[in-house]
Amino acid sequence: MRGCKGGEEGRRESPTAVAHFPASPPPPPPFRYNSKESSVKLKYTPQPTPRRVGGALADKTVTRLAAGAQHALALTEDGCAYTWGNGGYGRLGHTVQQDEFAPRLVEGLTGRTPADPTGVACAGTTSSHCAMAGGQLMGWGKLKVSGDNTMRPFPVTELAGWAVTAMASGGATFACAATAEDGDRATVAWGHALHHELGYGPGGKKSSAKPDVVPSLGGVVTRGVAMGAAFSLFLVERGEGDAAAAVDAHAAWASEAPDAEEGPAPVAAAPAGKRKAGAGGGGARKK
Repeated sequence: MRGCKGGEEGRRESPTAVAHFPASPPPPPPFRYNSKESSVKLKYTPQPTPRRVGGALADKTVTRLAAGAQHALALTEDGCAYTWGNGGYGRLGHTVQQDEFAPRLVEGLTGRTPADPTGVACAGTTSSHCAMAGGQLMGWGKLKVSGDNTMRPFPVTELAGWAVTAMASGGATFACAATAEDGDRATVAWGHALHHELGYGPGGKKSSAKPDVVPSLGGVVTRGVAMGAAFSLFLVERGEGDAAAAVDAHAAWASEAPDAEEGPAPVAAAPAGKRKAGAGGGGARKK
């Protein structure tokens, strides 16, 4: 696979690339404007219908897309990665916290090893991840709740030697399915969690600064991962034998609504025109 190259050299290498994303016409004015005449705060015009994404992607074949809260990531057939949107926390990977209103090449991924055009691409709330050819996961942006931002792509060293096959990002959490060089498989999660969304179990830790295996999914082949603001979903393969037993060992999700009589007892309403005192007698006193 020919690696992605930036600058003039990269542009000379693909003069005959098929235009899958023709250049877009300029947006109707005003694309952005001041919220008030006396304010420097900008507002942006919503886009009510889909429009072609052009610019640097005009002569590229896009193979993977990911959308974060305020930014986007695209991988192309020639092993390049492009980001655009809100540049806060370094989530675009351009070494500066600067917004980009059109796709821009991530120069930090233009080396000997290209991005995997069919690999994972993940855009979180304030971060981005993608896999390189060979499986090494790269991340940038605000990868931890505390500490400095990662302004350019950097290897997730804890997953070195593992090929990441699926990944998702929540508010400040991450999860992935990975395969080791010896064929071993694991489901891994990390980040700052508040509601056990990393799946470490009722007696396990809630959060983890580094990637760690989800214990209850040991022996299970995970095919897909999805994460919300405070929950996670794992798509697993049932298989046969021990693999099927490992999946069946998980309790079934109780999807039915609880019975009405099992809920908390209703609280009697206070008579109209009177204020009900608190349980501790903390009502207003007469002087």
